[in-house]
Amino acid sequence: MPLISVLTAAAPGRESLLRRAFRSVVTQGLPVGWELEWVVQYDGDSPGPPEDLIDDERVSFAANGRNFGTAITRNLGLARVRGRYVRVLDDDDELLDGALRQDIDALASAEDVWWTSSRAIDTYPDGRTHAPADAIPPGRIEIGGLLDGWLSSQGIPPIHPATLCARTPVVRAFGGWMALPVSDDVGLLLAMSSLLPGYFAPGASLRYHKSDFQITASDYSKSPASKAQRMDAIRQRVEAITALPRIFVALADES
Repeated sequence: MPLISVLTAAAPGRESLLRRAFRSVVTQGLPVGWELEWVVQYDGDSPGPPEDLIDDERVSFAANGRNFGTAITRNLGLARVRGRYVRVLDDDDELLDGALRQDIDALASAEDVWWTSSRAIDTYPDGRTHAPADAIPPGRIEIGGLLDGWLSSQGIPPIHPATLCARTPVVRAFGGWMALPVSDDVGLLLAMSSLLPGYFAPGASLRYHKSDFQITASDYSKSPASKAQRMDAIRQRVEAITALPRIFVALADES
């Protein structure tokens, strides 16, 4: 049976959040014939998952053995992913009902769509929610369709990278999540978009929890200098990937 994998990098001391994420994953409805696995990679040394996750055969848990940060933790978890598609989920967020069904439908219905994204609903500690306006209309995203919007908005991608779902071999071919302390998911999203078309699904798929302990809320993440540095690294990667076809043609002509 076809399998979809949800991949979560779990941070130490957030077991209650991980349980919340777990409930949102295992209650997902899937198309007929599809199965689910939740791959949890723990960023540190851990004796095992919370007890109430152990008995669920859909959960695959492993620990790094030491702290490496989100990007490396995701990539170590990616090595254990068995699914045809892989959907990312941060340990402090929740999938909304129908999220995985929407992802599967988007990727299974078009062979030349390699990744998909969707809207996220911002959720605050006091219970308030906010649904940001879509920066692009739902539908197919052509090759390179995200870069200009990302550059013009000073590093804010036009679609939410925390909602990314993609064909697993494609994520591996691009090296997984970019080796950055923050914005590793933006680096992967823009890299894939630079060579492969995607799809922006119409329905919201993620409850994105806003809080002061988010990595993206840290002083480092908000620093103009660090943001410029990350943007430069991502831009260089995208430009290099975009130039690859021309480089290959030039090398062939030389030979």
